Amino acid sequence: AVMASGLNGVQAKIKEKAPMALFIHCYAHRLNLVLTQGASKLKECKVFLANLNGFAAFFSRSPKRTQLLDDVCKRRLPRVAPTRWQYSSRLVNAVFENRVALKELFGHILDHHDEYDEDTVLSADGFNARLDDFEFCFLLNTFNGLFEYA
Repeated sequence: AVMASGLNGVQAKIKEKAPMALFIHCYAHRLNLVLTQGASKLKECKVFLANLNGFAAFFSRSPKRTQLLDDVCKRRLPRVAPTRWQYSSRLVNAVFENRVALKELFGHILDHHDEYDEDTVLSADGFNARLDDFEFCFLLNTFNGLFEYA
């Protein structure tokens, strides 16, 4: 909004220098706004995004789990900032691209449950189930495709 403001933003500054310049709002920004507002209203999308945030938090809260993620996926999962939609986009893409490796990782935790605390095993079981869940995978594919344009 500040960037596009006709009073003080970039639009106004350009109009000062070039009064005939046309302002065209970024369509990717509009799509981001639609996705943000739409996702915040739909229970299924809220649950999906909450699960995604849980994936990132699961690894960031334990050096042992972070190391396992590095070893298996060779990539970290970005944390999501609630006001920055592109971070959700990066997280969606990371989980989408590493779905098989993440299943392997959660399977490793479940197979070696005696090496992990109960919360880790319980969370790994839940995340592993999410990666097999039709609705979760459908939304993962859908959002990954949508974010290519945002």
